[in-house]
Parts: sequence; C-alpha cells; structure tokens
Amino acid sequence: MRLIIPTMVRLMTTLNPALARVLKRLHYPLYVILTCVRWYVAYPLSFRHLEEMMPERAISVDHSTVHRWAIKVLPVLEKTFRRHKKAVRSELATGRNVYQGPSPVEVFVPSSRQGA
Repeated sequence: MRLIIPTMVRLMTTLNPALARVLKRLHYPLYVILTCVRWYVAYPLSFRHLEEMMPERAISVDHSTVHRWAIKVLPVLEKTFRRHKKAVRSELATGRNVYQGPSPVEVFVPSSRQGA
C-alpha cells in the first residue's frame, strides 16, 4: 500500500486538472475506478456484471458505486479525449486522388474490306 500512495499522488499531478478534481473525492484507489469505468465502456458489461467480476481481483464494489463513477468520470474523460483527438481528413477534401471517371475505351472495329 505504501508504494501505491506516492504513485497515485504523482499520477494525480500529471492528470488533466478537471479529471483530477473529479477523482480527488472518490474513496477507492484510482486504478479500481478507472478499471471499472474502462471495462464498462469497452465491453458490453452491466454494472452488476462488474460487481460480480471485482471480487476475483479481491475488490468489493457495489454496482451503484460503479454507476456513480461512470456518471462522474465519463463526461470528463470524453472532453479530455475529444480535445486530443486528431481531425479526420478525407482524400476528396484535400483535392488529391480525385476520381475522374472511367477512361475512354478503344474498340477495334474490323473493316468490311479485306486486303485494301
């Protein structure tokens, strides 16, 4: 436990200030909160499934607690990630590789006169 506290303090100083403010008042370790919220978002799990999975990691968490974490943390995480997300650029918008349509096809037409 002694190693976790300095690590959490160091992590809280490097986090986005808005996220650090939200996580500051929560009484569980940071890795537990972020693990539960990440699993809830990344996989099709309900809060009750997470409640059943956490004892396998020797953590006792109620499903309503995980729900409160999700309500508090997810909007802040979304704002943080959207700010750092790169813009999507389309090839057509840049003017390169624009589709020109089919190229003209040459058709061989044999002449009706032979030997001419």
